[in-house]
Amino acid sequence: AFTSTTEGELPLWIWAPVGVAAVAIPILAYLIWKFYQGKKIADAMEVQRKHELGEAEKEDDVGNFGTVGDNVHANPLATGDAFEVPKGDAVIDHQLAVDKMNFEVATPDIEHNVFKQDFGP
Repeated sequence: AFTSTTEGELPLWIWAPVGVAAVAIPILAYLIWKFYQGKKIADAMEVQRKHELGEAEKEDDVGNFGTVGDNVHANPLATGDAFEVPKGDAVIDHQLAVDKMNFEVATPDIEHNVFKQDFGP
């Protein structure tokens, strides 16, 4: 019965894949749509969470450092409240810049061997 047809009819081996595709394509489209919507929601939640974490970090900075924020250069207990003391990197970079400005290039006189044949007899 799988190959028997009357003239004008399409055989079952053509209708079976068409029927499977008619069922599978809408299911696949629904799954793609569902996961796409889920990703959009997850992305929006991630943006919201990053914003909340940023706000919490700002609050934490104000709680720990007053209104100074992340611009603390030194421990006030160790420096006598002298916040203008630069960070270690700034000190090292400054010292290297001074050394570079004061760098002297030595140009020693080079001793050449003079041979008698260079001047003749």
